[in-house]
Amino acid sequence: MSLMHGKLYNSPDLSTISPHEYISELVGELLSSYKLYYSSPNIDIEVDTEDLDINLMLPCALIINELISNALRHAFTKDQK
Repeated sequence: MSLMHGKLYNSPDLSTISPHEYISELVGELLSSYKLYYSSPNIDIEVDTEDLDINLMLPCALIINELISNALRHAFTKDQK
């Protein structure tokens, strides 16, 4: 949530957010917080839209956070690359 607020306050328009920029930064933060020393997954981010209204981006961000967190937590074992 703090990442979302930071993006909003640094945005020229306080009502929209760039999904690609937000998701890229979120993925980076999650990768560093899970510290996957044994695996370094490549994550490709493809977003079709430029900016999303904050009322739409907020629930999307929560879902994206859960999906990526669960994937990082459960998809890789210590002996898997």
